[in-house]
Amino acid sequence: MFVLNPDLRSVHRQLICPGTRGYFMEGSRRMGVWEVAEVLGLRQELQ
Repeated sequence: MFVLNPDLRSVHRQLICPGTRGYFMEGSRRMGVWEVAEVLGLRQELQ
């Protein structure tokens, strides 16, 4: 999964760590469950 909006990278840096769980949502429906296994490249700035 990628953070496409560069403005939201700082928000995700604070919230995302291995073990974090959540849901993929479509409106108010839960479409899938996810859990962060590894964080790659979130701490680096985009070029």
